[in-house]
Amino acid sequence: MSYNYPSSDSSSSQSLSASSTSPATADVAPLAVSLSVSRILVAHAVCGALATLLLLPLGVLIPRYARALGTGRWWFPVHMGVQLIGSALAIAALAIGYHMGAADGTAHPVRSRRYIGVLDTDLT
Repeated sequence: MSYNYPSSDSSSSQSLSASSTSPATADVAPLAVSLSVSRILVAHAVCGALATLLLLPLGVLIPRYARALGTGRWWFPVHMGVQLIGSALAIAALAIGYHMGAADGTAHPVRSRRYIGVLDTDLT
């Protein structure tokens, strides 16, 4: 399966070969492919953003401020749960990104972005 990265230029999208589609469906098929790619890209972005911008920092802040309350160690299971969910989402974002590159045999259009994603997941 070949992924078409969304762009504002409609001429840059790949179309299916004429031998495999009829003229009536030629306009519909690329749209369906780009919609599924858009959903995959959104899932990749949402998983990565939730992990690195919300859950992992929240998991760090929970023990810092909960210990100051001095009401026991209720915060530890909460901290572990938030960190585990954040780590799972970060790994899911990495796996989705890897799947998008591996499915059609190409890497991310910007090669350095691929390495930044792997490094970001390693650091979490």
